[in-house]
Amino acid sequence: MLRIDCFDNEFSTQNNIEKNPLNDIVMLDGFIVPISKLPPEYQERVREARVQGKDISFRTR
Repeated sequence: MLRIDCFDNEFSTQNNIEKNPLNDIVMLDGFIVPISKLPPEYQERVREARVQGKDISFRTR
């Protein structure tokens, strides 16, 4: 009804946003991978997308 999601940035405190465990992962070919395991250029693309409020995933094929 209210469309509030767990870890919703609109209703979270800054502390909760910074400690959100989902901030450090990304989907790669359907697998959950830590962002730190991606090449630096892909890490930057993830950060840029998330600053814009978007999410991103990658496919190698």
